[in-house]
Amino acid sequence: MPIKVEASLEVDDKSNCAAVLVDVIRAVKLALDRKIGGPLIKVSAFYFKHPPIQAKNDEEAYKWFDEFVRNL
Repeated sequence: MPIKVEASLEVDDKSNCAAVLVDVIRAVKLALDRKIGGPLIKVSAFYFKHPPIQAKNDEEAYKWFDEFVRNL
């Protein structure tokens, strides 16, 4: 049976949030294609203010995200 999901987001900084959400959605699609479940630590550390595991700095968070995308 087909499933339809609708989601909405309301934030004060809508214009800056759109690009981030598109990137996060792409990362989630990568995870689904790779059959990865659970929290996406490397993605969350780079894109979100309060990730499950905080990187030491932005450079480390970017490195984690890059490793995730490259499937390392």
